[in-house]
Amino acid sequence: MESGQLTYATQRVETPHHLFMALFLQRMGTEMLHVPYKGTAGAVTDLWRGASTTCSCPCTWRFST
Repeated sequence: MESGQLTYATQRVETPHHLFMALFLQRMGTEMLHVPYKGTAGAVTDLWRGASTTCSCPCTWRFST
């Protein structure tokens, strides 16, 4: 990963949250590096400590509105 590169974390590959972000980024015409995790806990932990730019997980959707 390059310094300053935008990233998004999800729990696993090809989950609804991963596919949502892929479609969203495609429609916005932008790119971010996908960082898959084995579960939500690791993704959210890295988001909180600043290792990931954003997170698309069930628990973060609840708090984003």
